[in-house]
This record gives sequence, C-alpha cells and structure tokens, in this order.
Amino acid sequence: MQNVKLVLVGDGCVGKTELVSYFSSIPCGYKATVSDNYTGTLLMDDKTFCLDIRDTGGLEDYDRIRCLSYPQTDVLMLCYSIGCRNSFENIEFRWIPEIKHYCPNTPILLVACKTDLRSTSSHEDLITTNEGQALANKLRLSFCETSGLKKAGVKECFEAAVKCMVDNQMAAKKGGYERKMKKAGRKCSIV
Repeated sequence: MQNVKLVLVGDGCVGKTELVSYFSSIPCGYKATVSDNYTGTLLMDDKTFCLDIRDTGGLEDYDRIRCLSYPQTDVLMLCYSIGCRNSFENIEFRWIPEIKHYCPNTPILLVACKTDLRSTSSHEDLITTNEGQALANKLRLSFCETSGLKKAGVKECFEAAVKCMVDNQMAAKKGGYERKMKKAGRKCSIV
C-alpha cells in the first residue's frame, strides 16, 4: 500500500468539500472550511493507495493556515467552479503562484467542479470544458471535470491525481538515473 498526501486548493465555495465527500459522509451544504483531513483508499492498476486528503480553506482569511498543509504534499488538486468565473481566473493569478512558492515540484491536477450546473442552470457564463482544457494546457497541467453533488467523475478525478503523482515520481527517478549516467559520461542504450 502506498500513502499519498493529496491537498485540495482553490477559492471558497467551489466544490472541494463535495469532492472529498466521495470518501466520507460529509453532509451537503456549504460551511467554510479552515482545513479538514480525510482518508480514503483507492485501488488502481492492482495497487492500493491510501489517500491522506487535506481539504483547505480558500478564503483569504485562511492563507496563513493553508500553507501549513503544503509540506510533503504528493499531489495537488487545484479546483474551480464552472459557475464562478472569478474562481477560474484565480487559478492562474492567485493559486499557481502560491502553489509554486510552497510546492514547486509537486504535480497539479486542474479540477473543474460543479459540472452539474451545465444541465440545471440557465446561467450563460459557465466555464466550458474547452476553456478549462485550454487553461490546463497553458499551465501544463492535467485536467478533469467533476460533479461532487452527482458524484460524476469524482473517482476518476482522484485516480487522475494519483496518476499525476506516480508519473511525477517515475519522471524524477528516470531523471535522476539520466543525471547519474551523464555525470559518469555514460549513455543508456537498448541493444
């Protein structure tokens, strides 16, 4: 079993706690989160991952507390609500700088939350899948969409986050091996 520290960040009221409710029995309804911890188990590719999930508060009042969740983070889920353009714009201008400051080498999964609004809202300014994917491409992040309310795409989102972590670890190992070989003046070749 591999332990994974997964931290959810993003503006307040974007749906982070709804995502975590997949692994716990959190009652519906918004309550400002300061910082809550949850655990969950995920089975992927015949491997078991024990998730230590940190649901952080997105309000600016919690900036000093939130930074305490960052050390030893394996993967971040950076969340926005498709119904709140401000939360989407804050990804690039508020959250990425904070994450890069505290977790410069940690993989990030961009998560569009509350996709159920597309079928239930007459709101015309919803963030589209294409807009989310374009931002992810620009920032060089992986991307997924979820509805915590309907539990749509939630398991796949956590699987994608774990995959980001595993891929990052593999790349780091490979990079370390390549640096050693280069330093020794050797090249790896397949015969």
